[in-house]
Amino acid sequence: MIDRSLLHTGGVAKDKNRQKKQPKKPKQSSKPTGRDDDAEPRVWTSQKYGAVPLVQHPESGGWTCDPSWQPKLPRGAVRGDPSKQPWYWGTPEYYYTDIHRTCVQCGQDFVFSGEEQKFWYETLQFIPDSTAIRCQRCRRAKRTEKAIRARLANASAAVDDRDARSLLEYAAALVEFIEVTSTGSAAKAIAAARKAARLEKASPEPHYWEGRAQELAHQPDKANACYRRFLETAMAPGVAATVPRRLVADAEERLLPPEQRAERAQTRKRWENKRKKKPKRSKPL
Repeated sequence: MIDRSLLHTGGVAKDKNRQKKQPKKPKQSSKPTGRDDDAEPRVWTSQKYGAVPLVQHPESGGWTCDPSWQPKLPRGAVRGDPSKQPWYWGTPEYYYTDIHRTCVQCGQDFVFSGEEQKFWYETLQFIPDSTAIRCQRCRRAKRTEKAIRARLANASAAVDDRDARSLLEYAAALVEFIEVTSTGSAAKAIAAARKAARLEKASPEPHYWEGRAQELAHQPDKANACYRRFLETAMAPGVAATVPRRLVADAEERLLPPEQRAERAQTRKRWENKRKKKPKRSKPL
């Protein structure tokens, strides 16, 4: 007789189907495969920007931060342009925020603004390791010092004992160098100015630069005598038109008593500060 239970269960045929092994499905890998049809988006976790989307580099084929991605800007931030940052190898600067620092030279607090960072890293092409360690005032002074050093080097190379103009340029460059750096020999500036005076006896400028050098040598009486000699020579007929007016005004001020000189310096400083605060007029369109 036929077992009726086999009619519903399929009998031996069902058992054979059970014995067949089903093919195993390949395991999904969590690592990037580099295929363009990958469904899962790649991201890079940045401490500053959070989840940064990744794209494949057109040349190397590797994964890199998306340069076209634009995260939400924090308040006061300046948008960065990764296309102008050829130095970046990891995460580009998508925006710049103000950084508060302390000047290593004067010790005052200053702000390294986002706009200034953008200018540094995208216009000047500075690498990210370079950062502002001095305030703007000290940076300007340092650039001025470099220019003064270059001027003195050029004047020293071109000085000629038979040329009064080269001697005067050397004396002026050395005086300026001593005033800014507090180093150098005032005696050399005095000697150069005196040589120029012997070569051009009618010229008043050597007396002025000797007076400046005598001040740096802490000889106020000799300095005042040089300034008076300079003014007397500068007022001679046919000479006044050839003398720079700024030298005449400076010599007259240096002959004033210390109280009046200090008062004039304060007035000049107030005027300069007022001129800096005055808003610039916009040009008509």
